Amino acid sequence: MGSSESTLMNDLYKDDSAAAEDDDASAEIIGAVLVLAFVFLLAYVAVTLCFGSSKKTMKAPGKDTRIPRGKFEQNPKQYFLNLRKK
Repeated sequence: MGSSESTLMNDLYKDDSAAAEDDDASAEIIGAVLVLAFVFLLAYVAVTLCFGSSKKTMKAPGKDTRIPRGKFEQNPKQYFLNLRKK
């Protein structure tokens, strides 16, 4: 085995280790991006649940549900007429 063959083999091994290092770095970057995306998703869900709807609601008269207050206040008579029809 000559010196040129030995150098060639060393170069091949160096290329393999560099490729492995690149793969490790890529995996770390992908992992970090996924963690950040998950954190932002959790933050969005938390904010949405805490501050979701700015519409005021009230207990629906005659029912055990909640309705938008504005809808009832616009025409209470119509609300009760519709309630009795059902």
